Amino acid sequence: MAYVKNTTWVDNVSPLSATRMNKLEDQYAQVKAELAEAGTSDIRVHAKNMDNDGDGSGLAADLWGGLRWLKPGDTVYFTDLASRASNTNNTQWVAKAGYSLPRPGKYRVTGTAKASMSEGNGGNLYFALPGHDGNFIPITNSFSVSTLTLTNFALDFICPVPPGAMVILVMKSDGSSGGYGITVTELNFKYADGIPSMSPSVVIPV
Repeated sequence: MAYVKNTTWVDNVSPLSATRMNKLEDQYAQVKAELAEAGTSDIRVHAKNMDNDGDGSGLAADLWGGLRWLKPGDTVYFTDLASRASNTNNTQWVAKAGYSLPRPGKYRVTGTAKASMSEGNGGNLYFALPGHDGNFIPITNSFSVSTLTLTNFALDFICPVPPGAMVILVMKSDGSSGGYGITVTELNFKYADGIPSMSPSVVIPV
């Protein structure tokens, strides 16, 4: 609905009438009805500051193409049970797997990791967006492990991703201590309070 301006109001000049006030009420009611059809119950402020309730974007009330922003949480969105390993040759950061994420916002990734071959010789991992010329744009902090015992980790996205983003698991061996590498398994992408719910993502190996 396009808003039809009634007049330019001038103090002590423009007449206040029931006809004009009813027009304002009618247009307000029509806007509410259209918002209800779009899944929003009422007129409200859509811009919020970056420190609100952490819904991912800093715009907690906003929808992106009808998809509400996610934030890190404990509801499992999907799981990758495959083992991913960095070996002695991966002393530089290397992409090991890619994940397509249809929902916008921030996720939490949990999993287990261990040194592959020798105690004290492990490696590092983090999650990133693909960058220019084969570089990576980190969206989580990195996790380091050097023990042969499987160690749990949890990494929260530090910035939101748009719908359809390809997120990359990036790994490298600790070349300074022999470069035996690490093995990662049981990755879980998790979220909190996202509506409407959607089907799990498809894991896309790189």
